Amino acid sequence: MFGTLQNRLPKEFELYGIRTIEEANKYLKEIYIPRHNEQFSVKAKEEKLAYVSWNRDDLKEILCIKEERQVQHDNTVSYKGIHLQIPRDDLRHHYVKTKVEVHEYADGSLSLFYGPRCLGRYNAQGHLEREDSLCKAA
Repeated sequence: MFGTLQNRLPKEFELYGIRTIEEANKYLKEIYIPRHNEQFSVKAKEEKLAYVSWNRDDLKEILCIKEERQVQHDNTVSYKGIHLQIPRDDLRHHYVKTKVEVHEYADGSLSLFYGPRCLGRYNAQGHLEREDSLCKAA
């Protein structure tokens, strides 16, 4: 698409006798862009903004490294030589042979997720953080 537009403009400049950057900018602003927008623009289905705000925690999850692991028979997950012990859970007795996702953050800390559920948060050495901070943003 851009090649088509870029190839068209020099021909139009020549057709209209445009020779300077100032003349080209004036032509683009006053004639070409309004004509192009009139021909190709499509009105939005909804007038509301589609913007979704973010917070620092969202960005931390977006920018982390995510890798899938299978829980071992001792209810641990091995990641880069560190064994992460999954803490006791009211919903399941164990996660043996379950696929979980390890999230590694920029500061080296780790989290384990089973689907959307946070199973535990760990420091860079693999030690489980305090119970009250398990599933809150680190």
